[in-house]
Amino acid sequence: MNSDQEQVQNCCCCAPYPVLDLTKAFSGNGNGEALQDLKHDAAAACERFGCFHVKISPANIESSSNYDFMKVLDREKAVRQCFESIFDDTFVHSQTEGKAIASVPSRTSDGNITTAKYRGRAAESGSTTNLEPKQSWEVFRCRRMEQSPCQPTSKNKEEAQPSSTNLSILHDYVRVLHEVAICLFSKVLDLPETFIDDRKCECNNLQSADCPCTMDLLRAFRYDALASSEMSEANLGSSPHTDWGSLTVVWQDSKGGLQIYCHEHEMWNNVEAVNDSSDGTVRLFIHVGDFTSLSLSQAVSSSSEQLTWPSPLHRVVCPLKSDGTDATDDNDARCSLVYFCYPPGWTSLSDSQNYVRNKMVGGTESNEAGKSSFPYDRYMVLNDQSPGSGSVSS
Repeated sequence: MNSDQEQVQNCCCCAPYPVLDLTKAFSGNGNGEALQDLKHDAAAACERFGCFHVKISPANIESSSNYDFMKVLDREKAVRQCFESIFDDTFVHSQTEGKAIASVPSRTSDGNITTAKYRGRAAESGSTTNLEPKQSWEVFRCRRMEQSPCQPTSKNKEEAQPSSTNLSILHDYVRVLHEVAICLFSKVLDLPETFIDDRKCECNNLQSADCPCTMDLLRAFRYDALASSEMSEANLGSSPHTDWGSLTVVWQDSKGGLQIYCHEHEMWNNVEAVNDSSDGTVRLFIHVGDFTSLSLSQAVSSSSEQLTWPSPLHRVVCPLKSDGTDATDDNDARCSLVYFCYPPGWTSLSDSQNYVRNKMVGGTESNEAGKSSFPYDRYMVLNDQSPGSGSVSS
């Protein structure tokens, strides 16, 4: 390993993390000085940390498009109320019939029937050794339903009608966070379609399981509050991992708990959780995924021009109960929305690496596999994820 590679691998990525105002990027002016500064700051944040905060003021977006839909995320209280309804014990049991994992019918805002998947505490774990104290609901951007007993066919379509509209809001969250991801890739980071699928889903709920569409998905997580910091450290909400895809967009409430690991200082850093405000600002946290990091850091080019965006190792620490008891209180739980962006199914790591060589660092197309700027064992997508391996999944 040369000195440049060692410096890249051990670059400090301790908090605080940059805060970028994404409002101008939604205004449609691709040549403005403010947007050019934003591009520079975003690239610098990706190279140094692999992550950054963004804030968006929907009321200040200068565009003919209507961005009122973003308001579903501009008030923490409203999001928490949504979580209270979809994680209510009575509601969960009515949807899942007590199963730890269950796929249930859900309706999008435009009336399509699709699927939401619930994962309970007994099944929700990114660890291969311990259960994690959380629950989640999961929805895909693709509208096709999963193969399940509730999948509508000519015989059971009537039975698959959603029994509640509580889960519909999750599809609105998908729309918002997908718009943010597309804006970042296309207008700010200048990365092409090989990194993210921006096509509108044209699937319908009667198509077969091999329907070619996006893998992007949203997970709504509810983390239990624990009685002590010792219990919280011993029972992590999410075990240390990197995300496999292209980019991850996170909304977290003011409880915080998301942490990023700095390899240089061998320490965990808290990602600041901004308290709810009254100014209508949407606040999110962005981090690079394994696919994007490998695409950039493996591209064959001169070491002086090589792009290096780390895929941050991160985890979630559960919040503490306000009274220190074992009593359950929804107000103490941590709520987060995590949108995972994946590359299109038709692309490959090689496709994206060639784009980087040709367009971003001025190299030439090659079939040669370059060496990563970071150790391969830092990428969860390359690790053994099987039970007993000691690895974790995202």
